[in-house]
Amino acid sequence: MCRYLRQSPLSPLQLSDFDPQALANPAWSVAKFLMMDMPLMKSISAAAIPTIYDFRSQNLSNLAWAFSTILLQDDPLCHATASSAKRTLPLADAQGLSNTVWAFARLEVRHEPLIAAIAAESIPKLSDFTGQNIANTAWACALIEVVIPPLMHSLASTAIDIQHQLDAQSLANTVWAYAAIEWRLIPLIDAIAAQSLRNISSWTACELSSTAWAFARLGCRNLPLLQATAEPSHAQLSELTLLDIANTAWALEALDIPSSRALRCLVNAHGLENFIRDAVDDDRIHGVEMIHLANASCFEHNGHRGDQLLNDLLWESAR
Repeated sequence: MCRYLRQSPLSPLQLSDFDPQALANPAWSVAKFLMMDMPLMKSISAAAIPTIYDFRSQNLSNLAWAFSTILLQDDPLCHATASSAKRTLPLADAQGLSNTVWAFARLEVRHEPLIAAIAAESIPKLSDFTGQNIANTAWACALIEVVIPPLMHSLASTAIDIQHQLDAQSLANTVWAYAAIEWRLIPLIDAIAAQSLRNISSWTACELSSTAWAFARLGCRNLPLLQATAEPSHAQLSELTLLDIANTAWALEALDIPSSRALRCLVNAHGLENFIRDAVDDDRIHGVEMIHLANASCFEHNGHRGDQLLNDLLWESAR
């Protein structure tokens, strides 16, 4: 279907003959395979809005997921989808509920009535939630700062119950969510730490640094876990970004965990000077990382501290 539409572009008028599933499925395919066919997506939106109340729960969640995955902001479609979704939520399954709240959060759409309705429908169905469903829901609520205590407590309890089913991304995203809203739930934090240490060697650099940041934000000084986040494998070192290093540096510094040797290994993987130069070149994007680097007294490179290098490069860039 999607392949045909790409080869034979259709106008919104022609798409108006399509039923909800025939509109939602091509949108899902475009996003799934990252084809980035914006004209097609806009035509789908224009055709979907007039018939949005004919969409089933799965059609709506697939449509919302598709637009959010490719970060295509479409305010009229968002409002129409939210209005229709509240009607179909009682029929939504765990995947549909978590996908919908995730989609709105990814587009930074703070639709509080919809999130409240999703929370009310999710709590009785949490026994059906997978680790990814839990993590996506918690992450979404934290990102758009719509914190519904009964939902967050229930998500935490369910995460503890199925902790052995949580993969690396689910563990990292869940603890990030609770750190972002500053909910220090010790049973959840302990469960995440224990489960994380079982397979942390296979985590991505982003998952490592995000978890380090979260534990520091919550003031949880779990030495085995935090030290593990600062000692990535060779594969993980190749993925490191400025944000990964800065978050890990800040976390270990904030928790007063000796780390100079481990962090020097992170820095030397790419060169601290190169990272700071990137930050200076675009301080609008890397402002937070620059501050973390400057404050990390354990960062040294060729006898220079991070703050000294930062000052030198700022001075150089200003000339």
